[in-house]
Amino acid sequence: MNSADGEIDVDLGGKVSSYMDWRSLDPALNFDNPHLSEICSIWEAKRGARGMPSRSDFSPEGLKQFLGNIMLIDVEYAPVRFRYRLIGTNIVNRMLRDSTGRYLDDLYEPEFYELAARSYNFLLDQKRPIRGFGDMSPLNRSYLKFEAVDLPLSENGEAVNMIMKCAYFIEAQAE
Repeated sequence: MNSADGEIDVDLGGKVSSYMDWRSLDPALNFDNPHLSEICSIWEAKRGARGMPSRSDFSPEGLKQFLGNIMLIDVEYAPVRFRYRLIGTNIVNRMLRDSTGRYLDDLYEPEFYELAARSYNFLLDQKRPIRGFGDMSPLNRSYLKFEAVDLPLSENGEAVNMIMKCAYFIEAQAE
């Protein structure tokens, strides 16, 4: 459900929802980029009969083609915080910064943090992948479009303790 200022509720009910005109979330996983479909299939295979796979189910060799486009985000509880453990070089190059080791809430003002953490909070609640797509207008680069998938990981099968994000960027064509 959209509020007056364009924000969305975390429970998306299977619908594509936009917030703040720069990012949309799609729990139906209607990917445009085939690499995202592929990594989501790998996540499903690693999950098996469990609710979520763990970080130890994945090896760099098994994800070699995705490595420059992967982020690993640690999840802490009490209070909930997200810390960038690893950021692939393709993401660093597009974002023009390396936030490895930094907390999401230290990087952004509170109102933007709430928007930036929406997909992560969805994972904590739903424990299933979500697709995000949009542009980088908050960083004054609206010409840069992205599509990503956020994948929950769990050491105990119950709580999300890490998020694996895979993101791809394209520059919009000049009109």
